[in-house]
Amino acid sequence: MPHTVLTKGGNAPLPGTTVTVTVGATGVPVDVSALLVSAAGKVREDLDLVFFNNPSRDGVSVAGQVVTVEPGAVPAGVESVVVVASVDVDRPGVVFDAAGTPRVTLAGAGTTVEFVPPALTGGETIVVLVELYRRGGGWKVRAVGQGYAGGLAALATDFGVDVGEPSAAAAEHVPQHVPPVPPAVPVAPVAPAAAVPPPGYGQQPPAYPPPGQPAPGQPVPGYAPPGYPPQPGYAAPPAYGQPAAYGQQPPAYGQPSGYGQPAAYGQPPVQPPAAPVPAGPTPAISLEKVRSTAPALLQKYQSAGVSLAKRGLAGYRIAVYLVLDYSMSMRGYYEDGSVQHLAEQVLSLAAHLDDDGSVPLVLFSNKVELVTDIQLAGHHGRIDEARRSVRMGGTSYAPAMQAVIDLHQRRGGGIPALAIFQTDGDPYDRKATQKLMQSASSLPLFWQFVGFGEREDLTFLAGLDDLKDRVIDNADFVAVGPQPRAWHDEALYDALMAEFPRWLAEARARGIVR
Repeated sequence: MPHTVLTKGGNAPLPGTTVTVTVGATGVPVDVSALLVSAAGKVREDLDLVFFNNPSRDGVSVAGQVVTVEPGAVPAGVESVVVVASVDVDRPGVVFDAAGTPRVTLAGAGTTVEFVPPALTGGETIVVLVELYRRGGGWKVRAVGQGYAGGLAALATDFGVDVGEPSAAAAEHVPQHVPPVPPAVPVAPVAPAAAVPPPGYGQQPPAYPPPGQPAPGQPVPGYAPPGYPPQPGYAAPPAYGQPAAYGQQPPAYGQPSGYGQPAAYGQPPVQPPAAPVPAGPTPAISLEKVRSTAPALLQKYQSAGVSLAKRGLAGYRIAVYLVLDYSMSMRGYYEDGSVQHLAEQVLSLAAHLDDDGSVPLVLFSNKVELVTDIQLAGHHGRIDEARRSVRMGGTSYAPAMQAVIDLHQRRGGGIPALAIFQTDGDPYDRKATQKLMQSASSLPLFWQFVGFGEREDLTFLAGLDDLKDRVIDNADFVAVGPQPRAWHDEALYDALMAEFPRWLAEARARGIVR
């Protein structure tokens, strides 16, 4: 097999029409990424940074420590593909050294090209290894070996990547059917939840027609993500970007076209029954039913009841959704049971608030991967079961948030809803997410973000709590750290319910929640 060894600054013809670039390092865990660079020496937009949270783009893909490049699929506006290795961000204080300097091997069409940069001894945390570039109608590879002590920020400055804000193009992925933000209506300040319970406590709870109970084993209506076969028994919602118009009455919750049965978009609306939920702080699902259908959740159910009572929410009827990050960085949390544990905590909470015995479940990466549910009956191992048919990817929040909005629209107009949204990292579609959060602030949905991992990896979530240009504050964020299962149930429920009562009171005052 022909083999070429390059020195720094050297070049060689690119081997083959599909080339794999494999990065290796001794003793230093590395993250590998690639940049699609224009003739101006800059990326066209932030999406041209290809890494584990944005794993493919225009003929370039990243999987672990391997970059695959198909030169024929790279657009004409891209003059070069730059391959980069950086110190694992989960290892603060670690730098490259002489022994740990990354090396790179390119392979394709029975030919290999190897490059070992000069030893990195200046405290570098990131290094440009090689550049694949156009030359005379073909492609070549150049050995670069340029290290940066300033890490990703320094590299981003050189190549024009905005690591704090995403590209403007990301906003194009925001669905356009969420209503624009209306002018803010002045209201009197709402007292903290600890001092003033939500309206209606001790009186008639808000009307919330219960859903029809699905037949045993019947999945909650959802949809298969693009590129995946339809899920058996799942009802497809309208095409993305074309749901029923906001402001029109959706199928009534609990009616034949409501949640629990296939939605009939475009059919005449059905008015919900007038009968309210009986007064008094009665949980939606009784202790006896939980004991008989899900005895393993009994302690969580009781802890959730204590927390709801402290917040004045006992007896309320609220829709609950669970959104789970299925990006590649989440693999360890799925394998050690942390995600299943959170799902069981949320299911136990929902048993007090929603009487169908299940929680709609959205798995997302850079797109919606799966919409399904988790039920009291058969909850054990449900997360592993659900994720078997889908693949891990990057991290984009807006598609998953829109999926929840669409699901809740199908359940019914002004019903209050709590969407518990779990992730372990900031999204690539920051601007799209911010725009959607602002538009959705006029909807009866509160977003409770739950961050796994180190807090410094979740700075964007913390910022959403202070996002401007919203009708009301419709989000909160709690960081549970790198060991989510260490949280006691009641402590987690207290954190999840910290700001929801305040939102509920203000949403009712503004007419957002009926």
